[in-house]
Amino acid sequence: TLAAAIARLGGAGDDDVVWDPFVGSGLELVERARLGPYASLLGTDTDDAALAAAKKNLDSARVPDFTLARADARRHAPRGVTLVLTNPPMGRRVQSGKLDELLVAFVDNVGRVLVRKGRFVWITPRAATTNRALERAGLRKTHDLVVDMRGFAANLQHWTR
Repeated sequence: TLAAAIARLGGAGDDDVVWDPFVGSGLELVERARLGPYASLLGTDTDDAALAAAKKNLDSARVPDFTLARADARRHAPRGVTLVLTNPPMGRRVQSGKLDELLVAFVDNVGRVLVRKGRFVWITPRAATTNRALERAGLRKTHDLVVDMRGFAANLQHWTR
């Protein structure tokens, strides 16, 4: 699945402080937990139904020691984040014209919260726009793969601080 690809591209370290800012159903966190030990897992979302689905999936997968919280990915500032894994909104539920604004504000925040040598793995439907924002935030792209998302292309990317 896409969640497994995102988690595996991110890699695993037993000291990882992992944040999924658009946690949705929680599958990226489930897949990261399957890769081995971590310091902490945090999933945030602005949708209470998504947080409930993530809790159900993380509990069903018997993932220990995770935290879920209602928070805006553009402003939330967890401390010590070594790995950001996420599959953000692709535009279907975002008001027309607002997707680029949301994604750029989000990646600006990633630039603020990610620690030195931290990793950021995600899939973006707006690579040209978000690449520029990530470079301005001081991140360096190490992998970029175009993925067919059933009717449109997106980029599966790995960035480092």
